[in-house]
Order: sequence, then C-alpha cells, then structure tokens
Amino acid sequence: MGHSTAPRRRLAALAALAVVLVLATACGGDDADSESFDQPDSTSGDDRSDEPDDGEEVGGACDLLDTDGVEALLGQAVEDGVEEEIGEDATECTFSTEEDSVAVGEPITLQIELGPLTDEVSADIDEALASDSNQPLDLGDRSVLVCGLGADGTSCDAYDNVAVAVDDVYLEVDLGNWGYPDDFDEDEGVQITVDAAEQAVDGLG
Repeated sequence: MGHSTAPRRRLAALAALAVVLVLATACGGDDADSESFDQPDSTSGDDRSDEPDDGEEVGGACDLLDTDGVEALLGQAVEDGVEEEIGEDATECTFSTEEDSVAVGEPITLQIELGPLTDEVSADIDEALASDSNQPLDLGDRSVLVCGLGADGTSCDAYDNVAVAVDDVYLEVDLGNWGYPDDFDEDEGVQITVDAAEQAVDGLG
C-alpha cells in the first residue's frame, strides 16, 4: 500500500482532523486505534528549565536533524536536507533517500516544518488533541500523532504526521513516498515519524 505522495499540508490542515491521504491503493484490516506507538523519553523536549532569550533565534528546519541521524532512522542512505521558505518565518526541510521507494518508485522523503506558533496553529493542535482519532504524544509542550485515513472521532485506520508545539514555535514531521510492507511495516513507518519528531524537538536546544 502506498503512503502519501502529495505535497505536505500546512499545519492549519489539522483543523479538518479527517484529512484523507493520497494513497496508491485502498487499505483494509483492523483499525489502528488499538495500536500504541513507543512514546519518546519524557525528558526529551520537556527538560527546558531555562526559557529562551527573547533575542535568541531558532534556525531553519534543516538545523533540527542531520543527514546521519536521518539515515539511521530510515536505515538507508539519504541526500542532505534541502530547505525552503514556506511562509513568514517558516521553513521546511526535505531529506530524500538516494534509492527510490520500492512501492512508490520515487525517493522516500522525511520532511520537517518549523515556524512560529501562531494562535491559529495553536488552536489547530488543540483541536487535533481533542479528537480520539489522533494520539497524544509526550513531546514538547503539546504534541499529537495525526490520523490521516479513517478518522471518525474515535478510531483511525492509518496515522500520518506528528505536530508539536514548543515554546513559541511549532514543528511538523512527515514521512512520505513510502509503502507497506515493501518499504516499511505500517507501524514501523509511524514509529520513524515519531522518533524523527523527538529528535527534531531535541534539535531546538
């Protein structure tokens, strides 16, 4: 089964809660609401006794992960991250595998979006956390694993991206252009996304 090959959604799309992924084929099987993905270490991203100085600037999204770390997550060689501006003070970094996805025929991508935590984005995360289709995570100040397919308010067929609020910024992590079971097991793909989000939060310093 193919995973999302469409361009990443902006975080504001979380408000919809039931965003449908672009899939190569439909997926059957048990709902994913019974799944429990490994939670990040509770000290990661939360051990922030010192608030950042007002003058301290957060770097771009590509500063949050490095190539070696992404290669370890994906288990294969990747190109260096490519960063682009996607909005006011917001950037997106894309790491792409050197080899194409077996299922999709294009490089697997790991994308990290970083931007200011506006009132609108903050409300979107809160709304996502209020749905039982999504799974709260122990990252940063607030974080959520967002359902991408089959969200009905109580269950989920397939999870998508991770969104995190930390101090006055947000970050969003998504694994794209992959399929299961050819590239990763379904749960493995979701765990990669959660682990990448944990490392990205650590990268905020």
